[in-house]
Amino acid sequence: MLFFARPTRVETEILRILEDGDLTGYEICRRLREVDPYALMMGEGLLYPILQHMVHRKFIYGEWRINERGRKRRYYKLTKCGLEKIKTP
Repeated sequence: MLFFARPTRVETEILRILEDGDLTGYEICRRLREVDPYALMMGEGLLYPILQHMVHRKFIYGEWRINERGRKRRYYKLTKCGLEKIKTP
């Protein structure tokens, strides 16, 4: 896996999406497609390695929660470091 010093375009869009609040991977994918239908051209399976990469770089944080239907889901939230990356030109 390649490691970039700056977030990629998709990573930047994910960070902007998470500014609105914590979301699951599915919800992030849905919002990405609203912004850019071609963002995940290779398929939804591409999103989760990107999210893990962003967790590793401390741009986002993932935690398991029980949703309103009683199912366990991983929610991603923006970290201080991630917020700084959005604000940096």
